[in-house]
Order: sequence, then C-alpha cells, then structure tokens
Amino acid sequence: MALYKPELTNWAAQCGAEEMQHMLPLTEADRVLEVYAERTEDRDRYSLRRPDVLYREQELERALVKALPPLEGRKILEVGCGEGKWLRQLIRMGAEPRNLSGIDISQSYITRAAETLPPSVNVKVGNGENLEFADESLDLVFQFTCLTSVLNLESRQQMAREMVRVLHPGGSVIWYDMAVNNPNNKDIQGIGKDEIRNLFPGFAYKFRKLSLAAPIARKLDAFTIQALQALKVLDTHYLAVITKK
Repeated sequence: MALYKPELTNWAAQCGAEEMQHMLPLTEADRVLEVYAERTEDRDRYSLRRPDVLYREQELERALVKALPPLEGRKILEVGCGEGKWLRQLIRMGAEPRNLSGIDISQSYITRAAETLPPSVNVKVGNGENLEFADESLDLVFQFTCLTSVLNLESRQQMAREMVRVLHPGGSVIWYDMAVNNPNNKDIQGIGKDEIRNLFPGFAYKFRKLSLAAPIARKLDAFTIQALQALKVLDTHYLAVITKK
C-alpha cells in the first residue's frame, strides 16, 4: 500500500497509482504508516496471558511507579500513544484525565484510543515533528517505543526538539525504548545513551535498563523469565527520565 498526498489526487488519477508510487517521495511519517499497514495484526503476540508479555509489563509498571513524580495536577502528553494503553495506566497511577493528551499518526489507533479512554482525555491524530502545544506548556512528555521506529535522523531530531519546546523548565521526557537494534526487524533502530543525550543536550538524565530481550523471553517459562529479569544481563530497553534544566 502506498500513501499519497491529498492535494495530488487528481494527478494520481491521471498518472495511475503505480506510476505515482515511484514518483512521490514519502515523508518519514508516511513510511512509518506504511510499515504499520503492512504488518499482520497478531493480538495474541501482545496478550497478557503470555508470560513474556505479562512480566515485561509488570516490570515496567513497577519501574515507572518508582521513577515518576506524583501525577496529580500535571499536564501530560504521550507522543505515539497508539490505542491509549499507557494513557489508561497513567490514570491508574494518579494522572487526571482532563490533563492527559495523546497523539499518534494512525487514525485507526486514535479511534480505538478514544473508544476506551475517558472523554476528557485529548487524543487526536498528530505528528511528533509538529506538536500542537504551546511553548513550555507541559510537565511530562512520554514516548514509549516510538522514536526507534523513526529511522530518518532529521525527523527523529525534530521530534526531540518539539518535546523540548513544549516542556517547561523542570519538566521531563519519560523515555522507554529499544537501546539496541533488532536483527529481525529492519524497521526499528535502537537508540543508546549517547544518542539520547545528543537528542536532549543539557538535560539531566536518569537511566535504567529494562526488558528481557523479547526473542528470548518468548521461548521461556515464567520462572526463567523472572530469574533472568533479576540478573539484568539481557535487557534491551532504557527507561529514562530526561529533565529540562
């Protein structure tokens, strides 16, 4: 499937879809949407009935409870909110729905998020390269497994600049994402500590390694997963609190 610019619809009709596909350059957002559209939906892969998923989610929730400040009264945005799973979890952790916002480039994800979140949560289609929020208007900006899907360095840097712009001094980016490449997934590029620091220069950083490598965890029973989680030698993600000075 190819994604085209709306203003070129008439030209597309004249040229034909196949010719247009090779003539129009895709934006990075378009490329990411294409990747998602081509993926076969496999809900069971992310079911909490799977030990690898259950223990990964529980480990991350425990780490977040320790890392986050009290959420009451704080204005919060999630960039790449998907279907709203983490927005729902933030409400459980004390965030007020009226202070929560989420954006995603996928209309289908935003539709499902709106169906499952309280109506006062502001979720809408949006691009992290151009956040529709005022300068220094937010306390926390979350990005969970979003930026590693952005392969274009300029787009990734622009998204980080936008996060910096909307945070007030003392506010934080809450980061959870892959630190290493996945050899089985060419559409993800890991982001390590050095690049995180380059994306948010002059900030204060707190890093914690989490999440047993998924290809390994999927093959293990619950007891072995918990044992390897405790060892922290095969973790693949960083949870980071990145605070604006």
